[in-house]
Amino acid sequence: VDNVNNRILTPQEEERFIEVCLEELDNPSVACLLFSLCTGPRITNNCQVKWEDIDLENNTMLLEKTKTNKQHLLPLSDEAISILQKMQSQRAGPYVFSKDPSGLKPISYPRSVFTRLCKKAGISTTGALHNGREGFPAKPVTIHCLRKTNVSRLLQKYNDIYLCKEILGHSDIKVTGRYAFYLSEQLKRSVNGVIKLPMMELPPAGHSENLVK
Repeated sequence: VDNVNNRILTPQEEERFIEVCLEELDNPSVACLLFSLCTGPRITNNCQVKWEDIDLENNTMLLEKTKTNKQHLLPLSDEAISILQKMQSQRAGPYVFSKDPSGLKPISYPRSVFTRLCKKAGISTTGALHNGREGFPAKPVTIHCLRKTNVSRLLQKYNDIYLCKEILGHSDIKVTGRYAFYLSEQLKRSVNGVIKLPMMELPPAGHSENLVK
């Protein structure tokens, strides 16, 4: 269902979400959500990640259990590494994100924490009664939108869907294409002015009936 919800955080929502997360970064569930925005894996993967899967020297994370049942080596950004270093300062066990003092148990799925953070940030989200901040979209986000936001930012920056396919660990480029919905408006804008016809006076858009037949 999440894959057909063409909703990502706007740049303004993203900035505000990051702000509220940084205020509570000592909370492992909050750190996990911010880490998910910075990296792109599914939340369930990040909840279960262990220190043995992290290579801080090479800035990588090994995902053992992905949706395709294949291992996936994920490159980590400097921002993601900084979150891991924060978690390392309170490291107590095998799991990166754990509320258990011994660190022997991973955090539970942080849906309620995500909802609370969105409320604090003024972002509309599913399963919540709060109103979104003025100027923010009324359409609600889901927790999966963190992954979609990360991928969309990659596509916007590099315009390379194959690069995103490798980062996401998708086996089929068609699956990656589901995350490229934002490109439709960008593609529409990009075609304007590619071929210029100075000798013709074109009618305004929406007035095709005025064209000479």
